[in-house]
Amino acid sequence: MKLFDRIVNVDKVSNTYQLLNRERKESLVVRKIMKKEVTTTTVTIAKMEMIEGQPQAITLPDEIILGNVTMEKAQKIVNKKYGQPITVFKVSANTQMYEMPVEEFIKVASIMVVEE
Repeated sequence: MKLFDRIVNVDKVSNTYQLLNRERKESLVVRKIMKKEVTTTTVTIAKMEMIEGQPQAITLPDEIILGNVTMEKAQKIVNKKYGQPITVFKVSANTQMYEMPVEEFIKVASIMVVEE
């Protein structure tokens, strides 16, 4: 093999290495993902009404509250929201992992100003 051929082969290997390295760096940028674990509480509620002299529970749509909320706390929150007594029948906490590419997050997020 001539010297010129060796130089060309080394150059090809070098170019391939640089290409792979560049692709790896770009893929690292693209793969940056933000992950956040979020807990919500689904609250099953009803409004009590007197129908024909008998108390009846009128089912209302479930409320979803951010965080892990106790039955007592959920009771206070829905009473305040509806402005009348509402009965909480069940609370069920659910934790899920959310993810989003950092680039997408930056597009939809607002910049937080920290005052000193």
